[in-house]
Amino acid sequence: MKTYKASVVGCGMIFNSAHLPDIRDLQGRIGIAAVCDERADAAEFTAKKLGVPWFTDPEEMLEAVDSDILINCTPNAYHKPLTVLGLQSGRHVICEKPVALSAADLRGILDAADKAGKKFFPAQTGRFTNASMTLKKWIEDGLLGKVYLVDLDVIRRRGVPTWGQFHIKDKNLAGAFADMCVHNIDALTEYLGNPKLLSVRARTYSPISKLNEDVQVSTKESGAFGDGVFLPRTDFDLRDMSVEEYAAGMIFFENDLTVSFRCAWALNLPEKSETRVAGTLGGAVLPQTELYRTFGGYQSVITPKVFDNTSNRVSDWGHWVMYEKIMDNLDGRAPYPVTREQMLTTAKVLAGVYLSAELDQEIRAEEL
Repeated sequence: MKTYKASVVGCGMIFNSAHLPDIRDLQGRIGIAAVCDERADAAEFTAKKLGVPWFTDPEEMLEAVDSDILINCTPNAYHKPLTVLGLQSGRHVICEKPVALSAADLRGILDAADKAGKKFFPAQTGRFTNASMTLKKWIEDGLLGKVYLVDLDVIRRRGVPTWGQFHIKDKNLAGAFADMCVHNIDALTEYLGNPKLLSVRARTYSPISKLNEDVQVSTKESGAFGDGVFLPRTDFDLRDMSVEEYAAGMIFFENDLTVSFRCAWALNLPEKSETRVAGTLGGAVLPQTELYRTFGGYQSVITPKVFDNTSNRVSDWGHWVMYEKIMDNLDGRAPYPVTREQMLTTAKVLAGVYLSAELDQEIRAEEL
């Protein structure tokens, strides 16, 4: 098998704590050739761990260092331009989520990949967790019957990310929903066969951040729960908050499928991360992998002994499985599971949520 060389743009938490540990566990299938970050200290910090050159200009890195892949771990506003830059340079690109917040931007990326003759891989790792893959099998095996309801809670009590620029709209384009629930939306396109989107109704809020509370928080509770060491930014100021801290709404698909969601970086309720899926024959709750069925005439809660046979370093992150599938695709062994049609559904849902909140009205899929 070939060992692929990757250049990295974006040396923050998600690369150092999620991508890098699992890349190192892939037994030589992929190696890092160079790294880049607009912050020289972050680039140098990451480069020293790897023994590779570092840069602050991505174009300079791509011209100076030979590689097969660009890994794009920058803030959301840079996903499309740097992904297109990587594709045009003759590299395959792996891009962190959300890859695009509109169908138009996604099509621009896919068109660039086609013109360059290179592959684009969205880092939608939520579908590659053991819990999500277990749910997919349960649905395929008919344990839930016809699914008609998905209910999502992704709640942090005080979890606005403090190490990057997630809270600044010019840098990140959007807040909590695009950061966290994008994984849940992508996963349901996988386990429910990419249902056709009909409409979205949502609202967004940011009242707590405006209080600028003096309250103790932790990086782990705001999402940095990987096992890698990274160099956080030191200029975080909650007064710069210009994206939503909380989003709630309903997403409607064909075949009577309804998805309800509540997603928060900050909310005065207990922390919770749970997916509930209900069908005509049964229901499931993740990440507990509980199965709700009738059994022997009784209402039953079944907790199967589900073993995690992945090598994901963190159970909530599926980066090892993702990289294994990317390498298999590049080696010609199998297609990458995240299809273009699924990417488009996810991009339309994201666009619909934010447009609905902006206009305070239901948005039809045809408008996206």
